[in-house]
Amino acid sequence: SRDEVTSRRVDPYHLTLFNGACYLVAYCHMRQAVRIFAVERIRDLEVLGLRFEVPADFNVEEYLKGAWGIVRGEVVTVKVLFARSAARYVRDHLWHPTQKFRDLDGGRLEMTLQVADTLEVRRWILGYGSEAEVLAPASLREALRLEAEALARKLAPERVPPAEMPRLSEPAAPLRSLKPGTRR
Repeated sequence: SRDEVTSRRVDPYHLTLFNGACYLVAYCHMRQAVRIFAVERIRDLEVLGLRFEVPADFNVEEYLKGAWGIVRGEVVTVKVLFARSAARYVRDHLWHPTQKFRDLDGGRLEMTLQVADTLEVRRWILGYGSEAEVLAPASLREALRLEAEALARKLAPERVPPAEMPRLSEPAAPLRSLKPGTRR
């Protein structure tokens, strides 16, 4: 996750698919702990003739419990208010095993869930745009507000998209330093 290349010896426990990507849950000998590896980021692989046993007390469902997808972390209670236009769709799907719904006036829907970390659920909520409002936690609400502001700046009509920026045919002339009191 830090874009650094490392060599690891791992004992593979489980492969899981999430959002079109394959992840390996494995014991990492370097970290001396169970870790999650994105398979598409593995650059080289060597199968060793070493045997190992998955610990009898290891349960992958328990290990990933609380994760919205694959990211693990501290469990957080998330409350989201959905507009009427999104409420039915949200209610008709099983998004997370802890989800609970409360119907509100005007056809709106409040969803409460317990997730480990908020990164993945934040991305999911962003997909609903203005049809979703985070009520809790305040830190997630603030993160989404900042994300919305950044997106609004990128989509501003006066901003020139990078693909449309005029190209200079010649390199710019170097700047000259001027003596005080002189003009260009």
